[in-house]
Amino acid sequence: MSIYKISQSDYAEQVSDGIDENFQSVVGAELNSGTYYGEKISLKKFGLKRELMQTLPNATVHQSMAIYGDYCVLVHSNGTAQLFNLATNTKIANVTIPAIADVTTPHANVAQFGIEMASGNTAMPLLYISQWNGERGFLAFNLTSSGTISTVQTIMPNVDAEIFGAGQVDWIIDTDNGFLYSFGYKIVGGSTMDQESGGITYVCKFKMPTIADGASVTLTDNDVLDHFILPPFCLRQDMCYANGHVFIAAGGGHYSSYKDSWNKVYAVDLLGKCVSSVVDIYDYLQVEPEGLSLYDGKLIMTYNASDYGRLFSYEF
Repeated sequence: MSIYKISQSDYAEQVSDGIDENFQSVVGAELNSGTYYGEKISLKKFGLKRELMQTLPNATVHQSMAIYGDYCVLVHSNGTAQLFNLATNTKIANVTIPAIADVTTPHANVAQFGIEMASGNTAMPLLYISQWNGERGFLAFNLTSSGTISTVQTIMPNVDAEIFGAGQVDWIIDTDNGFLYSFGYKIVGGSTMDQESGGITYVCKFKMPTIADGASVTLTDNDVLDHFILPPFCLRQDMCYANGHVFIAAGGGHYSSYKDSWNKVYAVDLLGKCVSSVVDIYDYLQVEPEGLSLYDGKLIMTYNASDYGRLFSYEF
């Protein structure tokens, strides 16, 4: 396990010069090898603590996870989900996500609870799911404490690929300030490509649509408040937001010979528009990470393994 902190000036130089090897030396090198770029954090002061928090009963394979209060939902790419109560460690319901006209079944790469609550629902805000593929939209659902679900809104992009990217897209909400961010690969298939090959991440900032904006929202170039570029996140998985940062789980596990796909957790500083820190977790995790959310002030992660209900807490 290794932890790095990347200065803003170093990051800006990486992106502007397009020098992939410098970025790789920060986030892709094996421990005790390579030339580390930027300020290193002393492992005597900063470390990684991982604990098995609990195991959810009868949990099945999934692509993403969202937590609000004691409610936890695991979302699968086949249009199903499972709702749990973390406090009692019980499964509340199996959920079938409604089919939406003109929208393919989402890969559900990222799930997140938003800001607004639907009328009559005081238990949790709207549940948002990133399609990732297909129309690359952001889908909003009213999930209740009993497990019933209904469609509230579809958010679809119609933004120039030069700033939005032409590849797969994940979405994340800044729930503190009411903004919506898209994280798109420059080209289709960019998830396993380095910076020079087209794996660059294009980030766009929008005002977060509200329920009052209607059942169907299309975001255009005119809605883009800001945009910037980040280096690649190889095999980007689930994401979550906290305190001005987006946390990203990425990687495919030890089974891949492509070391850049080994598992990491990134922190993206939205104000600084940069990757502020990276944690290599491949010594702890030899399978694909899937769900990433926050609970009780800790990052919670699930894995693509035989026991899908294991929730691991990470403290850095």
